[in-house]
Amino acid sequence: MGIGAFGKELFKLRKLKNHFSVQEEAQALLDNDAVGKGEKFCQKLAQEASIPAEHPAFDRWQNSVHSAHSDAEVLDMYQSMVLTEQDKKAMASVSKLSGEAAILVALSPLAIADMLLIAWRNFRMIDNISEIYGVELGYWSRLKLFKLVLVNIAIAGASELAIESSADILSMNLAEKLSARAGQGLGVGLVTARLGLKTISLMRPIPFKQDQTPRLGSIRKSVVESLKNKLS
Repeated sequence: MGIGAFGKELFKLRKLKNHFSVQEEAQALLDNDAVGKGEKFCQKLAQEASIPAEHPAFDRWQNSVHSAHSDAEVLDMYQSMVLTEQDKKAMASVSKLSGEAAILVALSPLAIADMLLIAWRNFRMIDNISEIYGVELGYWSRLKLFKLVLVNIAIAGASELAIESSADILSMNLAEKLSARAGQGLGVGLVTARLGLKTISLMRPIPFKQDQTPRLGSIRKSVVESLKNKLS
């Protein structure tokens, strides 16, 4: 049983590493004006994400692909017709779990409970996002992904932080108007949301274009509303 469990962990860890190579392959197809590889590549993505051939979005994409389309055009169509459906599910998961984390911390009377709640919600969110994009995580692969997410947050560009800083200040002003516990909950919810958005960027098989990367502002409002509704 121990050997079997160890083998499964290695398989899932290797699958996570292969996923990142898929992102590199997707970027290469987007950057080159080649023809002939894009359709098979997208079909493989759909298969790994357990998207059935009869799925309306996937069927619409298949019927839209023409032999004259370049690989980059095929991938762009796949993103707009199929992958956006997965993005919506992933964003909904981040929004839901970030709001729940904020509420749980706001209602929790103990600091140690806060830490446990944050860890629990964050790992659950990472699992949900990974499943949406067709990657099953084990114990070690989950930890590796969590570490990669934290590293990506730590090395976030100054421009990205500058864009979000003004909205963060507004959130801080709102937190001051709430109770101390509610303010802490709001802070934790926003941290959880940032973690979720970075996870989406890492798990998405086709990298986001620079102007399409989801921002914290798309989640912030739902976290605030969740707190208001629960504490009102």
